[in-house]
Amino acid sequence: MLIIAFDATKRTEITAYRSAFSFLNLFSEWTGIKTEKIFENCHFLSNIVCKNETSMRLWSPKMVDIKDLPSDPG
Repeated sequence: MLIIAFDATKRTEITAYRSAFSFLNLFSEWTGIKTEKIFENCHFLSNIVCKNETSMRLWSPKMVDIKDLPSDPG
């Protein structure tokens, strides 16, 4: 994901896993929008490892952990 802002003064690369399921949390943190519907449970714009951010869905309702996926031979 790439975040572009007209007033950005530095580039920060986040290498910690982030799930698209938490996009609203990330967007809320970035824009400063607060609501009781979005729970602040992690600092998404950092390299802090957040709980439950390594799960993803692969063509089924079942969640899979990124660490359990086979290596990409590419």
